[in-house]
Amino acid sequence: MKLYIFNLNFEFLGIVEEINDLEWIRDYYRGGDFSLNAKMNDLNIKLLKKDNIIIKDMDFNEPMIIEYRQLDENDDGDEELMVTGTALSTRILSSRISLGRQIEKGTANKVMENILLTQTNYSKDSNRHFPNLVVDRLNKPDFTDTIEHNTMYKDLYTDFEEICRDNQCSYKVIYKYEAKQFLFKVYKGKDVSDSVLFSTEFDNVKKQSFIESSDNYYNVAVVAGQGEELERDLVVVNNEKYSGFNRREVFIDARDIEQDTKKGTDDSGYEIDIPIHNGEEAIKKLTTRGNEKLSELKEVNSFDGELIENNYKYKEDFDLGSLVTIRNKKWGIEFKQRITKIIESYTIYGRNISVTFGEELPTINDKLKQQIKRG
Repeated sequence: MKLYIFNLNFEFLGIVEEINDLEWIRDYYRGGDFSLNAKMNDLNIKLLKKDNIIIKDMDFNEPMIIEYRQLDENDDGDEELMVTGTALSTRILSSRISLGRQIEKGTANKVMENILLTQTNYSKDSNRHFPNLVVDRLNKPDFTDTIEHNTMYKDLYTDFEEICRDNQCSYKVIYKYEAKQFLFKVYKGKDVSDSVLFSTEFDNVKKQSFIESSDNYYNVAVVAGQGEELERDLVVVNNEKYSGFNRREVFIDARDIEQDTKKGTDDSGYEIDIPIHNGEEAIKKLTTRGNEKLSELKEVNSFDGELIENNYKYKEDFDLGSLVTIRNKKWGIEFKQRITKIIESYTIYGRNISVTFGEELPTINDKLKQQIKRG
C-alpha cells in the first residue's frame, strides 16, 4: 500500500510507504477519519504534516487531511511518528456554519448543494469562499422525495449528517488533481441485497456482534413553538399512533419556528401583525420538526463483523452505503441492512476489514448533542 501526499494547492509532494500501521475509517453519514503510525525517517517527517492531503492507493474519491501530528521517542530510544486526521469533506463542512436562516425545498441532494454554495462560494463575504470547491451539478442520484430543510447557525457537517440520516444518503469531496478542483458529490448506496449475503454459512464474516436497543428511542414528539407558557403553539406528532407501554414521548423546544400572524391595529390605530395561536403554517413546520427529531431517536439494530473476502470483492460487489443481506441462522437473524461504517486496518500482517451494518449505538456525546437540540 502507498500513501500519496498532496497539499491544498494540488501539488504532489511524495509517497509514504514505510508505515507501522494504519486505520482508515469510512463512515456513510460522518465522512470518516484515519490514524497512521509511520516510520520515523526524513521523508515521512517532511511529508506527514498538518493540512497535507493523503490519497490512499491513488483513490481520489476519499481524500483525508492531516490535522494532528505527534513525534515521540520512548525509553529505548525508538522513535515514532503518529498523524491523525479526517475526511476532506468533514474538514470543509465543519469549518462553515449557516449564517442567518436558510430554508431549502427540493430533493436531498439539491438541498445540500444549495446550502453548501450559499454558505461558501455564493457568500457575499469572500473570506467564506473555498477556492476550487465545485458542486457536481451533473450528478443525478436516485432521489425522488421532496424535503424542506430549515437551517440557522449550524455547522454544515452536523446539518448534513441529519439530512443524510433522514434520507439514507451520503456525500463526499473528490480530489480532482488534474482539474485542480474539490468536487462535492451527494450519492446513495446501491441495493445489492439480492446478490450479496453475509453469513457464517458462506464463511465471509467472523467475530460477529448483534445489538438491539431502544435505549434512545422515542416515537411521540410534543413540539412547542413560540408563544407564552400554555399559549405556545403546540403539536403532538404520532399522538394517535402509540399508546400504553408502546408510547414513548419526547419534548422538542422549537421556539425558532415563528407563529403565523394576521393584520390588525393597536390601541393607537397603527397597523400591526397579530400572532395567531396554532396557525396552519406554524403547525405544519412544527410537525416537520417533530418528524425530523424522531428520525434521530430510532430503535437501533446494529450488526458488526470482520469480513472474509472469499466470495465478494470489496468496492466491486459491495461498498460503503450498500444495502446487503445479513444472516445468522443460529441467532435467528436475517434482514437487509445498509453498510454504514467500514474500518480498514493495515499492519505488517496485511489488511483487515471490519464492517458495521445499520445504525451504531449513540455515544454519550451523541446523546448530549441530541439533548441540547431538543432544548
